Amino acid sequence: MTGLQLSLRATNHTHPRPWPIQLATVLDHPLRRQILAPVDLLGLCGVTATMQILDAGCGTGLLAAEAACMLVPPGRLIAVDCQSGMIERARRRIAAGGLNDRVTLYQVGLHQLPLAEESIDLVLLVSTLGEVADKAATLAELRRVLRPEGRLVVTEELLSPASLSPGSVRRWAEEAGFRFGAQSGSLLANHQIFFPVK
Repeated sequence: MTGLQLSLRATNHTHPRPWPIQLATVLDHPLRRQILAPVDLLGLCGVTATMQILDAGCGTGLLAAEAACMLVPPGRLIAVDCQSGMIERARRRIAAGGLNDRVTLYQVGLHQLPLAEESIDLVLLVSTLGEVADKAATLAELRRVLRPEGRLVVTEELLSPASLSPGSVRRWAEEAGFRFGAQSGSLLANHQIFFPVK
């Protein structure tokens, strides 16, 4: 890592903030798509056609669009992001894919979701946890909306300035009432699966 990358990482850990809208095109870069491998990631998550999926911190909708393609009614994808510019980009991607009937978009923070308790089968939290100031409140809210048999998948991308180590992710998740299930991926994109403790 360069000195600039280390400086950005240190700043983000002390003052977490969302990925800047001015750099949104980086989220759609072909190299990121290759590293993240959205279809493989969704396969790892065990996506089925009638799931209720929450893409928490959807950004430009890269993963949301891929997941929505795998759903049929009553399956639904709920994509949320706190930035209007990201939601607008995600909205355009969803519309271009003809997926409007399977996706609901909300511009909200992750600590107060407009969702019923125990209404979600799968939560996708991709390169988002490190950008959140109140990680405990966010994870508690995700646990609230997750069904008892549901799962939380946390992906961290090493090249993101807000990236958290696998150990940090696991500690935060376990403190919030999740049980560790498995870990996979690579050094560049690490995936961990958690289950709500009953």
